[in-house]
Amino acid sequence: MHDEGITSPSLVDLVVWLHSQHPTFTIELFLRGTEDARRRVLDENGVLLTEVLNDGSDFHSPTVFQLKAMLYHAGILTERGAEPHRLDPTTDIWELCEPL
Repeated sequence: MHDEGITSPSLVDLVVWLHSQHPTFTIELFLRGTEDARRRVLDENGVLLTEVLNDGSDFHSPTVFQLKAMLYHAGILTERGAEPHRLDPTTDIWELCEPL
């Protein structure tokens, strides 16, 4: 992302970028494991429906809250995590504390 000039990615930016690089990893890490959530964010060919990512309810809580909070407290990210029901994925920033 750094090489592409993306220094303060929102959660949506991060998921879209990661999905283009590692689709299965991204889906497993960032999205809820329910069939309903997966059907909402992926079409029948596995293409990510980016407009649906604006709703925080389809994100996986252990990632967007717990993992992000750990990365924040470890001094890696600039912001802590939020529970998916309180999450605005378009403004939830995943910026590194120490830019590359």
